Amino acid sequence: MFFESAPDAHLVVDHQGRIVLVNSQAEQLFGYSRDEILQMPVLRLIPVRFRALVPVPGAKGWSRRHEHLQRQGMGIWGLHHDGTEFPAEISIQSIETERGLLYAATIRNTAGQVQAREQLLQHLSDLAHVSRISTMGEMVAGLTHELNQPLYAISNYARACQMLIQAHPAAPAELMTLTEKLLQQTERASEIVRRLRRFATRRAPRRSAVNINRLVQEVQQLMLFHAHRFSIATRMELADGLPSVSGDSILLEQVIANLVRNAFEAVSEAGTSTPVVTIQTRQVDETMIQVTVRDNGPGFDHITQEQLFEAFFTTREQGMGLGLVICQSIVEAHGGHLTASANPAGGAEFQLTLPVDRESYAQ
Repeated sequence: MFFESAPDAHLVVDHQGRIVLVNSQAEQLFGYSRDEILQMPVLRLIPVRFRALVPVPGAKGWSRRHEHLQRQGMGIWGLHHDGTEFPAEISIQSIETERGLLYAATIRNTAGQVQAREQLLQHLSDLAHVSRISTMGEMVAGLTHELNQPLYAISNYARACQMLIQAHPAAPAELMTLTEKLLQQTERASEIVRRLRRFATRRAPRRSAVNINRLVQEVQQLMLFHAHRFSIATRMELADGLPSVSGDSILLEQVIANLVRNAFEAVSEAGTSTPVVTIQTRQVDETMIQVTVRDNGPGFDHITQEQLFEAFFTTREQGMGLGLVICQSIVEAHGGHLTASANPAGGAEFQLTLPVDRESYAQ
């Protein structure tokens, strides 16, 4: 009785991956009649590009180690009878029966949750814009410092070119060399301006496949002034061959930049003798990518750790206590999570975990 009247779609699959039992909610969700769906391979209810990611009998990579499994709340995409796709959440559990080992699957349409998440992401984009503007104020001095050197070099090279032209009008080799240096310095200055402009520009969230290593490298370049100013060594430990994550690159860049800036301030304020901030990327499993920002600063005690993600809690005199709250909300709106813990070697570490972009991973 409960199986038939349950609010979610329920399927029971045999060891060959064929559907042997189904309720009326499953009929409505996938658009098949009961007669049509019974004995159908369960993989027909999943788009082809996602089939290898779902642990069900008949899927690529299925083996005996999967036989006694229990997976809760796994994000997938379902395939309706008319060919349309919809986001869903599936929970799978193996059950022992007289007919042998069967697999009970509960499937829930999460299209409404996705829409709510997109609305939340838009709201968080507005909050993040306020945070970026605040960050921009702190970075004005950095911008001036970064621009001074290339602009000074441009001026010197330009004057040198004029002198060479006047004294040696038939010396194109030297002139070409100096002109090339002039262009390199100009491009360096332009790149700094472009990054800061993009960092501060307000716009609607845009989801796309994001190369997380490239994003980390852009943040590292963006924070160069802070590293030089506080004499902080920045180590990059980026894993090769990472699949893309799905999200808004500017919002995710804001999160990583905030974590790195916090680490810089922690080691600077503590007066660490050899300050080091490490940014590490790795693949947790086939569905998740993790970015870790680690410092060797003073760290925090257990009570502080529990309050870090509370609104208006801050350990700095000039802090507002909203940066980590906004960061955590942005990450959760992307289907990930943000955590903080003590660095075993001393200091603190923040771990940002994001789901793999399913389309790029399946290709």
